[in-house]
Amino acid sequence: MEAPRLGGSKPPPSVRKVIAYLVLVCFVPGLLGGLAFILREYYGDRDALQLRTLQTARAMVQTVDAQLDQAELLALALASSGRLTRRDFEDFHQRAQSLINASQFAGGVVLYDNQGQQLLNTRVPFGRALPQRKNIAQIRNVFASAKAVSSEVLPSSLDGTPMVSVAVPVFDAGKVVYALSVGITSERLNGLLSVQGLPAQWVVGILDPAGTIAARTVAPEKFVGQPAAAMLLAQMRAAPEGMFEGLTRDGIDTLSVFSTSGRSGWTVAIGVPKASFEAPLMRSLLWLGFGAGMVLLVSIGLARYLGGRIATAMAGLNRYVQAMANGENLAPQSLQIQEADAVALAIAHAASMLAQRSEALVATHAVLVRREAELADAQRIAGIGSWTWDVASDETQYSQEVYAIFGRQEIPHFSEQSATLFPHEAWLALRQARLNMARTGKAYQLELPAFRQDGSPIWVYLRSEVVRDADGTVLGMKGTVQDITERKHSESIAHSERFIRVITNAIPSMVAYWDSKLRCKFANQSYLDWWDKSEAAILEVSLQELMGESLFLVNEPLIRAALRGEAQSFERFLTRPDGSQGHVLAQYLPARDAHGRVQGFIMLVSDIRAVKLAEGELKLAANIYQNVTEAIMVTDLSGTILSVNPAFTQITGFPAQEAVGQPSRLLRSDRHDPAFYASLWEQLQASGQWKGEIWNRRKNGEVYLEWQTITRIGASGDASSRYVCVFHDVTDTWHANEANRHLALHDALTDLPNRTLLIERLERQIAIAEREPRQIAVLFLDLDGFKAVNDALGHAAGDALLIAVARKLQSLVRQTDTVARLGGDEFVIKLDRPENRDEVVHVAERILQTINEPLDIQGHAIQLGISIGIAVYPENGHSAEALIRHADEAMYEAKKLGRNQHRFFSSELAGL
Repeated sequence: MEAPRLGGSKPPPSVRKVIAYLVLVCFVPGLLGGLAFILREYYGDRDALQLRTLQTARAMVQTVDAQLDQAELLALALASSGRLTRRDFEDFHQRAQSLINASQFAGGVVLYDNQGQQLLNTRVPFGRALPQRKNIAQIRNVFASAKAVSSEVLPSSLDGTPMVSVAVPVFDAGKVVYALSVGITSERLNGLLSVQGLPAQWVVGILDPAGTIAARTVAPEKFVGQPAAAMLLAQMRAAPEGMFEGLTRDGIDTLSVFSTSGRSGWTVAIGVPKASFEAPLMRSLLWLGFGAGMVLLVSIGLARYLGGRIATAMAGLNRYVQAMANGENLAPQSLQIQEADAVALAIAHAASMLAQRSEALVATHAVLVRREAELADAQRIAGIGSWTWDVASDETQYSQEVYAIFGRQEIPHFSEQSATLFPHEAWLALRQARLNMARTGKAYQLELPAFRQDGSPIWVYLRSEVVRDADGTVLGMKGTVQDITERKHSESIAHSERFIRVITNAIPSMVAYWDSKLRCKFANQSYLDWWDKSEAAILEVSLQELMGESLFLVNEPLIRAALRGEAQSFERFLTRPDGSQGHVLAQYLPARDAHGRVQGFIMLVSDIRAVKLAEGELKLAANIYQNVTEAIMVTDLSGTILSVNPAFTQITGFPAQEAVGQPSRLLRSDRHDPAFYASLWEQLQASGQWKGEIWNRRKNGEVYLEWQTITRIGASGDASSRYVCVFHDVTDTWHANEANRHLALHDALTDLPNRTLLIERLERQIAIAEREPRQIAVLFLDLDGFKAVNDALGHAAGDALLIAVARKLQSLVRQTDTVARLGGDEFVIKLDRPENRDEVVHVAERILQTINEPLDIQGHAIQLGISIGIAVYPENGHSAEALIRHADEAMYEAKKLGRNQHRFFSSELAGL
């Protein structure tokens, strides 16, 4: 007959299944938790890497902008040289070559005309053939905008190597006459990348505004001059900064960041190969999977073994129960489980046990007392107390450990525990939890701050549940109290340590803490990267072991001084474990405890290679500033002098200490009218530069002429805009030019204007007359009888006669008119704006009358006549040549009519 089943027809699970399910229930949450922890650490590290990499890209963009600014500054200094406007190209070639060699700009200096043709190139010896036109668009842009223009990455016209250039305009009399460029080679840009000390497998690139690769750490010979990857270009068009995942040009799967300069448009992109930071994740997952599998297999095997033994014991017990039910006696046999054997013996000896019930009850009471004592000890050791609350009596019973936790002899009633046992806000939270439990029957767990009897703060962990009878009626509550103050303190310390690590890992400098025994207790990520070690590999390592014997001996005196409480700061070249060398600023800062005792020291090490490189470049610029022969004056936007170089003092006589702080009008000579300065400032504001000649005054009052170039330099960072004025003294050259011009435009004998100057003045007056209608009269004069005097008295007397006639003619006209000698005994007078024809006739008659008067020449009384021909603008011609020719024809007609008279040109004469 089959035994009936409890709880329905479906059989319950076996012991083996129950134990297997229990193993899975315990194992799976642990596995999932471990996986979640690994993934959280991975994504946290990845986000931190992205942020650090983006900060690095921003810093590198500033370095690229500084490189372009340096090239532009050098180009502007060269473009202001007077040698260019004098076309002294050979001397300029030598000077530019020396400056380029000193500045290490291997790209050289190139001078272009407005067609883009090279006029000189410092990379080609002067006089040799120059390459064909390159960078046409850039050069045209310079001439069109009169501003500095940076090129894209283009192949060099000499050897085809990729290069970037910064071109600036060269002005002459306010007009752009040349474009001068300074080249930056891709090798120099690659040098900016190499000094960053980034991991060798990272792909770092510098891109021009068009997205062309200008420099690259990986395979630059293959990709420099090529466009960047399509995904990077799309990201750059969408935003000035960004992070994304994608493939590089050479197929490397990377986590990439980029930053674009808002000033120059150049971009620095950094790609971190995903394999470099995903490998630890994969290794962790593989080990987790392997370990979990092994644990699962062992657990299931053990569960099956234990389940089998329990099942066998249960079957044996079932036989004993069946035999006892049937009144049979079975000899006790071992069931392989101690508890099953005990049950079997209990069943077998049930009768004797009943007889010995009193003795068993006493023994059981002793066991209960002992267990209660053990429970009390366990609560004390674990710091856990228990309590019960009876709903009928409203009384609460506390274990001894609860009193110990709160340091009290009595525990106040719950309604009195606010501000005595718990802070008010914590008590309100506990009250709300108790009410919710009373309504829903769900247990609560809380971590709350509390107070001891002496007022000292603690943290407690509270758990509680409802107590019900068999019918489900609520009888009260029970719960536990655990002191978790130490754990909370540890969590706070751990949180502080995590916070400190986040801060120090964001610092590019290396930070480490070494105790008095020279054992490493802390190192930030930069420090770990420098030594190429993990945190686990460096903690507790001795400083001597990490540095090596030789480096430790060099640093030991400084270390000992820091441990004595003396802060140390020094610069040094250090060699990385990978062999690369860095220039660092190191500081050893003593770390003291609350009593002021030195417990160790903090090591702060900063890589200052870029700073030292910038210092060298600044020294070069300062050397150029101090030694150029041109004077340099720097002012703010209001014209206040901020700085001058030695050449300024040499030319003006003003020492730097007297000039700095004074307005730039300190040098003004008052030779120019306000309109001149208004035009100067208008051009300077429009194009950013003015060039030209200007009269200024030295400290001793002497007025001199200088060739001056004023350039507005734009703001950089927090710095304000400046005006840079470069000039040199051209007074001697001006005097020489003026003398040559006078000789070229005046008659050597009479010092009257010659034919060239006469035509120049006539053409200028005609151009004015076309805008403002007016008359101009030209009188052509020829002396009557001059040849006879010259032949009779000699050439000396003839020359004296011509000089005397010239002086008389000058006395008969206004200053705005012109008396010119064309040669021999021919003179021409230009009358500017005569009122009418009668005024011209009046002047001609005065000339006839004055010349007819006798002249005393070398003791001889000489009387001459003069014939005059007259042409009037615009009736007799619209050009200077036409007016002079027609006046000449009218003069010959006057001679035909008897000489010593005047005659106007007419259309009848033109037809003869």
